[in-house]
Amino acid sequence: MILLRIFLAISFITLLLFIFVTFYNGNCTIKALSRQYDSLCVEEGNVADSLQRVEEPDPTNSSVTDSGAANTTMSPDPLGTQLTLVAPMDKHNFTALPQWKFDDIYRLDPQFKPSECMVSLRNSSNPVYKEKFIPNIQLFLQSDHVNMSEWNRLYHFNNPFGYMGFNHTAIKAAVDTIPKLASTQLLQVPTRAKDGCIRCAVVGTCGILNGSRLGKEIDSSDYVFRVNAAIIAGHEEDVGKRTSVYVHTAHSLIQSLMLHKKRGFKQIPTDKDIKYVLIPEGLRDYNFLESLMKNRKIPSGAYRGQTPRNYYSGHFNESSWNVRVYGFSTADYRKYPNYYYDTKHTKLVFFANHDYRLEMKTWKEFHDDKFIWMYLGKSE
Repeated sequence: MILLRIFLAISFITLLLFIFVTFYNGNCTIKALSRQYDSLCVEEGNVADSLQRVEEPDPTNSSVTDSGAANTTMSPDPLGTQLTLVAPMDKHNFTALPQWKFDDIYRLDPQFKPSECMVSLRNSSNPVYKEKFIPNIQLFLQSDHVNMSEWNRLYHFNNPFGYMGFNHTAIKAAVDTIPKLASTQLLQVPTRAKDGCIRCAVVGTCGILNGSRLGKEIDSSDYVFRVNAAIIAGHEEDVGKRTSVYVHTAHSLIQSLMLHKKRGFKQIPTDKDIKYVLIPEGLRDYNFLESLMKNRKIPSGAYRGQTPRNYYSGHFNESSWNVRVYGFSTADYRKYPNYYYDTKHTKLVFFANHDYRLEMKTWKEFHDDKFIWMYLGKSE
């Protein structure tokens, strides 16, 4: 259930959203997403440095998490005043998934505003999702969130959910560049939405969209999310033209521009009022973030010498639902090419950083339970 809770937070909310770099009319606020299991009851502007006492498991005798009876604790009691870093840990030292006493503790958003939309996961009658969904979970990371207790707690979780194996100085230097947020709401409810619902289209790159002719339907949504090599030119009839939010990692951004340049992906989308979402899946993303905020070349590590701001085509200035999902893998993925812009049938490659079958299963469950509508191909 803990893994389901993690997957729901990542897959459902960032199917859409995981660091967030958000641009409003040329004004930018950096927002970062990490798994936030908080050991404090946090109030805005008041994050104390206290450490929750935990028992360290034996890496050679770790127990697999049994989350069947786990309960989410929203306001844990802070314990102790230890101000030293926990001992180094590495995921390769564990023979099984460890269970921590704070597995189900989450940082809550002090700016959360309840939605008026009645058609959403928070109003689901499905007991599984109703129990696991936390509407006011903190999604965005900012400078005061990596205090000592937060670092020590999140260090127990492997990235992208935490900082296990990372260097404290490097991560803190990056996160400290993120200003405190004026608002944690990524998208505003359109004034025309009398029911209070935001209608979004989330567009992937899978070949299922090839020949779908769904472009006009996608563009009719309030907001359109795109990811990775979001090639539009020549495919407008199938995938639409608009982009409201572009989701990427440092790796996917740089590699997509390199690998798909000949296919027409020469720059990321730059629509008016676009918002860019950067997901911190590893240390290279924090390096990218720090250099982006400091407007410099990346000094070391992955992508050394690259200047992150150049990738946003001048759209960076540091001076802020109802969901329809298109172009994501389905159980019959073998029928379609890997990407919608492939001119011949290509095989879908399962990379190690995704659990593709679990993703397909979960998206289909969301669709069947009517949390989202997902395009399942012409035979649906």
